[in-house]
Order: sequence, then structure tokens, then C-alpha cells
Amino acid sequence: GFAALFFFAQVRAELLERWAPWIFGVGIVLTAAVLGIGDIEIQTDHAFRNLDTLLRAGGGDRNSLMRQNTFFRFFGQGREVTDYWEKMTNVRRRYMSVPSAAGAGLRITGFPNSSELIQVEGIGVLGEDKQRLQPDNHWDWSIPNTQFTQGWRIGKLAFIGGQISADNKAKAVGKDMETQTRNVFQFIRKVLAEGGLDESDVIKLYIYYHAPGDWNQIAETRATIDRVQREFYADPAPAVTSIRVSGFAFEDLLIEIE
Repeated sequence: GFAALFFFAQVRAELLERWAPWIFGVGIVLTAAVLGIGDIEIQTDHAFRNLDTLLRAGGGDRNSLMRQNTFFRFFGQGREVTDYWEKMTNVRRRYMSVPSAAGAGLRITGFPNSSELIQVEGIGVLGEDKQRLQPDNHWDWSIPNTQFTQGWRIGKLAFIGGQISADNKAKAVGKDMETQTRNVFQFIRKVLAEGGLDESDVIKLYIYYHAPGDWNQIAETRATIDRVQREFYADPAPAVTSIRVSGFAFEDLLIEIE
């Protein structure tokens, strides 16, 4: 058997509540000053240290982490985006299992506390019967030999990390939303297939997209994503949460889906 650990760890204190067979870990921000104001490396270290603490409190460790998402605030452009992500990730790797959890990296406008630069969340699952989903000839990250992971299957659950339209060095492929969205859904299909799964097994999609412009342009972007999604998912389609974000871990990306 297995139990699941849900972790939403922010930069500050922790709250832990057990509801068998699940364990929910929630990070909350207290009134104390944020540590490492203006320093992404210090804040990243504290965020992941808190996540590590929550995993241990739930009876697991970093190897139990199946999904881990990072939300960060950064307003640079071009190569600065990837450089910032790599600087942050070199700290993250101190706390990551090898191979790592699947996950997504998302740039957002800000947090409730204006001094925060990063928040992290994750889902851990207790149990050893797990399969790493790592297809050949897939997109890859900008830092070589990281042992990052595209997905995991454990028990009756599968976690597909955020998929992007990129090459094997994290360079964006496709300049328009339709092309990138179709590439992303094809990558999701490949990761699912590694676990003997297909789109009919998917019950939930998280779609993160970048859409500058007015509301009409945003609506057009959403319509494009919906149209491409229907090429891959027949009715009844999975439940979907769509979130407009400021950007992603690498420059020129328009969409990431997990």
C-alpha cells in the first residue's frame, strides 16, 4: 500500500495535518520578516529546507517527492531568464533526490508578501513500488546531467511533470501558441506511454500559459489551447485548471502543462 503526502511549502513556517491515508503539509507565512530579502539563493535554500522538514514530518523524505513545482518572481528577459533559473536551481539541487521529482518552473508577478521571491509546493507518496517515466529523445533542461525527471508512476497514480516545447538544451521550439501547445501534448503522450498509459487515463491537467495583451487577445490564446487540447483528449475530457503566468524557467516559452 501507499499513502500520499501533499506539500505546499512557502518560504516560512509549516502546518501539518494528517487525514489517513493522506498527509497534507501546508506552508504558511507568518508576520516575521522574510529571510534573504532580494536574494533568490538564500530564499530558495530556506524554501526547500522547509519542504524537506515537512516531508520528514510526514514519515517520508526527499525520495518520496513525486511532484514538485517552483513559483518564482523575476522580470528579466531573454537569456537572463535561464541564467536566473540556473542560479536558483543550483541551490535547489542540494535538496533534490537523484533522480528528482517531476515538476514545473513558473514565473509569476508576485506573492502576498512583496519581499518573497519564491514559493514551492510538492506531492510526496510513501512507497517503494515506483517507476520513473523518462522517454528517450525528449526535451531536456539547460543544465546537463541533472537527473531531473519527466514523470513518475507509483501504485495507481502517475505524475507527469510540466512539459514544455523545447529541444534537448531547453531552447524553445515554435514561436506561436498553437505549435508549442501541440508539441507539449505530444510530449505528455510520450511520458504517459512510458508508464503504459494514454490520454484516457488522465483525470487532471494544469495548463500554465503566457498571454500578454488585452482580454480579447487572452481569449484568443485560450481558444487556441482548447482547440489543440481537443485533438488529444476526447470527451469526457479531464478536469482542467488554466493559469496565466508571467513566464517560465526558460526564455521564449509560451506554455507548460502538467
